[in-house]
Amino acid sequence: MISMPDINKKEAFKLAIREFHERSLPDLVERELSVPLDAEKVVTLYGPRRVGKTYYLYQLIDSLIPLHGKERIIFINLEDERLLPLDVKDMHLLVEAYYELYPENRKKLAYLFLDEIQVVEGWETFVRRLDESRNFRIFITGSSARLMSREIATSLRGRTLPYQLLPLSFSEFLRFKKLKYDLPLVKYSGIRFDIKKALEEYLEWGGYPEAARADEDIRIEILKSYFEMIVFRDLVERFSIRNSRFMKFLLKYLLTNISNLFSVNRFYCSLESGLKSSRETLQDYLSHILESEIIFLIPKFSYSLKVQGKNPKKIYCLDNGLRRT
Repeated sequence: MISMPDINKKEAFKLAIREFHERSLPDLVERELSVPLDAEKVVTLYGPRRVGKTYYLYQLIDSLIPLHGKERIIFINLEDERLLPLDVKDMHLLVEAYYELYPENRKKLAYLFLDEIQVVEGWETFVRRLDESRNFRIFITGSSARLMSREIATSLRGRTLPYQLLPLSFSEFLRFKKLKYDLPLVKYSGIRFDIKKALEEYLEWGGYPEAARADEDIRIEILKSYFEMIVFRDLVERFSIRNSRFMKFLLKYLLTNISNLFSVNRFYCSLESGLKSSRETLQDYLSHILESEIIFLIPKFSYSLKVQGKNPKKIYCLDNGLRRT
């Protein structure tokens, strides 16, 4: 017997599917990442917040529409408040809703795009079952706070191809700025001045898509909000950090010392008494930051692992814009 909540949830899925099929895709700027459209594995797109994962799904959908038509493509934003709260037991209603709308597609291969999959607790079982049915090509996204590459591999037990999306490369940044150029002729044309100006902007403000398109007076506010989100959602919430003040200080220190050498021992000895924490806590917090892929510590080049481990490492950041915060 179908309960009333099930009926309401199924109708919400139908509404979301219909709305997607009726509206146009947003204006897209092509990203350089390439993923297979017909792999017999779940394609997982992961990466930091706000780097454009949803828009990249739209890019893939835009490639599929001429081949299969829009009605064989399902896009669901799992953070849609009309669907919440969502449990993994509700997810079968999504498939039922689609087949009730398009019964003629029951024996056809469909393409399912699930955005922000981490919203659904226990999502792995649903995705594995659907993948085993071979009726769908599945694409999922998740933010760094809840979905890391090794967690994906573990959850889907070898059934996935994970791809990481990062902030814009410089060539992608130029596309966002609508700067078209012929590379061999750049140094002989007037556009080289525009490209140099864009490079200065990119080095200063980074490659987050929203910041790249924003006016300069609000860019800093956008990047500040990203920094706070990284600290309190991707770090404090995810790793149950108790000393958020020290975590914030450590991250700010790393961000303001890009390309400088970093040694845990030297940093620990330099801490003032008000910020003093245990060496173990420092090591734990640093490992959490590195795991979240906000900061990268690059070892000195050597064929000897001992030499690499003994020497301080250089600090590099996911995106230059975060230093501005």
